[in-house]
Amino acid sequence: MGKRLAESGYAVLVVNPFYRTKKAPTAPPNPDFEDPATRDALFPASVEVFEGTMHGWCPPDAHVYNRDAAEKAWGELLTLLKSALG
Repeated sequence: MGKRLAESGYAVLVVNPFYRTKKAPTAPPNPDFEDPATRDALFPASVEVFEGTMHGWCPPDAHVYNRDAAEKAWGELLTLLKSALG
């Protein structure tokens, strides 16, 4: 998926989650998630439930891959990145 995102024109860093020795801070100390400045610090997001899909349905090599839903989600991801990053 990282390669596909790079092919769409974005710089991609694929993190090896098994290499971490210390978690990076993802929010300021004692964040107030009711504060829009904390919630919307990265970029706006949406949550959508894709009916009829199972966990792990986006990667093409997954046993539960759902092509139609994955392509829809991929298009929405690219739209989000384009609006947030230009």
